[in-house]
Amino acid sequence: MKFSSVAALVLIAQSVAAGPLSRRQTNGCDAGFNINDAQLVVGLGADPDGERAQEVRAVVTGRGPFTGQGSALNFQLVANFICDRINEQCKGNTALVSACRGAVSLAGRGGKGLSEDQARTAGASADAFNKAIGLNTNFANTVANQVGNGVGNNDNNGGNNGNSGGNNGGNGGVDATGCNAGFNINDARLIVGLGADPNGDRINEVRAVVSGNAPFTGQGSALNFQLVANFICDRINEQCKGNTALVSACRGAVSLAGRGGKGLSADQARAAGASADAFNQAIGLDTDFETSLVNEVAGGNNGGADDGAEDGADDGADDGADDGTGDGAGNNNGGNNGGGTGGVDTTGCNAGFNINDARLIVGLGADPNGDRVNEVRAVVSGNAPFTGQGSALNFQLVANFICDRINEQCKGNTALVSACRGAVSLAGRGGKGLSADQARAAGASADAFNQAIGLDTDFETSLVNEVAGGNNGGADDGAEDGADDGADDGADDGTGDGAGNNNGGNNGGGTGGVDTTGCNAGFDINDARLIVGLGADPNGDRVNEVRAVVSGNAPFTGQGSALNFQLVANFICDRINEQCKGNTALVSACRGAVSLAGRGGKGLSADQARAAGASADAFNQAIGLDTDFETSLVNEVAGAGTGGNNGGNNANNGGDNANTGGGNANGGGVDTGAGAQLDAAALQSLIDILQQAIDLISA
Repeated sequence: MKFSSVAALVLIAQSVAAGPLSRRQTNGCDAGFNINDAQLVVGLGADPDGERAQEVRAVVTGRGPFTGQGSALNFQLVANFICDRINEQCKGNTALVSACRGAVSLAGRGGKGLSEDQARTAGASADAFNKAIGLNTNFANTVANQVGNGVGNNDNNGGNNGNSGGNNGGNGGVDATGCNAGFNINDARLIVGLGADPNGDRINEVRAVVSGNAPFTGQGSALNFQLVANFICDRINEQCKGNTALVSACRGAVSLAGRGGKGLSADQARAAGASADAFNQAIGLDTDFETSLVNEVAGGNNGGADDGAEDGADDGADDGADDGTGDGAGNNNGGNNGGGTGGVDTTGCNAGFNINDARLIVGLGADPNGDRVNEVRAVVSGNAPFTGQGSALNFQLVANFICDRINEQCKGNTALVSACRGAVSLAGRGGKGLSADQARAAGASADAFNQAIGLDTDFETSLVNEVAGGNNGGADDGAEDGADDGADDGADDGTGDGAGNNNGGNNGGGTGGVDTTGCNAGFDINDARLIVGLGADPNGDRVNEVRAVVSGNAPFTGQGSALNFQLVANFICDRINEQCKGNTALVSACRGAVSLAGRGGKGLSADQARAAGASADAFNQAIGLDTDFETSLVNEVAGAGTGGNNGGNNANNGGDNANTGGGNANGGGVDTGAGAQLDAAALQSLIDILQQAIDLISA
């Protein structure tokens, strides 16, 4: 591993300059274990290899057991590695292990060319993770200062990306001739592991993921490894137009990829890992997941028989497509995607409730309005009570709306409600100009969600047929009715309210006469809406929080939810600035309005919800959009009863870490033994010594 601890130590020292990092020996851990070595380190130039030197990336310290892990743009991959090592070293401290596992989702992601605000957010997410395991860091300010000064550390950890084993690298001498400049075949690795996806119960499953390094971004995890393998081949096909041999080798190897699951035996894990190794070998990469997976399941305690819901809900390719194929003319042809109920028990639901109406419908032309007719989008059936929700490129928004309605209608069937909530994360996203493989994955994700609530659909097949024929005839069975207009109903105002109030009917936002002259062709100001809602982020405990999100329609993609609405508002303004170079008035109006945006939280009172919603309305109004989140949020919190307090128990370290100030509070309640602290003078001395070392190395 090309790792020099000098630069990492500089990053660490800088990050704690405003708030000392406690030296602790953690109780219940192996002799010699030092919790400081577990720190998630992020920085510009943390990985000095090629183009990565210009990116903000996450690495490990390289000390103690925290070695053998490469850098990653997706900080969660490194965080998960850290927790794996803590789990091995601290068998007698389950509180620390649990705290670490629970904090993985807090870790964000880096990137290239980040603004100072984006860098601050990225650094703050690392601070939030570190705080959960008892470490005080201030990467929020450190990384913001780095990008502001254009300074990278140009030293640190190359190695493997996201691999739980230490020997899963090497390009096997593959010929990448004919690929775009900057393309790195190592980033194409199919990665499989126990806990590769740290979200919810998936942490106990063997799943496949990608590295998260460009261009291999935007693909979720899968139990069916072939879905991720197909995605990898799609990216290789885009990047390597002049290397048909590599593209063909990849396509031919997809069938070699197997599948994961929960509670795998050693033999099953060996076979699963070997299948990933076979795929990787076909594209010239040497990995040994066969060995690492066996070791993981032996020590990972992922026991329990797979209940079939998660295993079957993954892809639809093997499990969710039993009713024949569609004709490509619409997603509901001949009952194919009308969905049998699969024997789902709707006991405890209101009289007249029909589970078939809950179907998540995806199709090319599902929303017939404007250019959306040329996009694959998700809609609802339009049959009561599934009305009033616009279309969305992000299928999870519509899935969350469906679960909200099921929650209202089926108060006596908690199993169905829970199955729905748990399946939201399975739903993928659509887009414009999808390839056959992308369409297959998008359709399969909808099938997976539907299967989880007992509906058999085959959008996997029908979407492939649609994009092959360019058929935008629209989804059948009320899809057009359910799509409404996106512009009138908000496409993405169904952020999930937990109370059945779906943001009234006026949060789709009129443009208020805003002048978008000088913006790029195709730019739609409605897509810039700042959306706030209870359950706007359906992941884990965030479903019980009022959070801000973006529409998910291009170019407003790739931004996660936030308790601090200003983080999302800043992201919106960054995109407007990119798209509207000729409209400085609009850009200035947006920048000036960021400070109006407030924050959400958990267990808000009616007055707090009113203020939060009004702050989002104020921001939207400044850029010409009429919304009424002030009213809808009050209705949502009144009916949701989420409880809890809106204090230090939020998942994003009080304020989404947009401004960590002088360092984070101690510990998070982790059981550690007390020890000495580094004082300011010692820290400065350390920084000076390390800088001299760097100067000597550079000379």
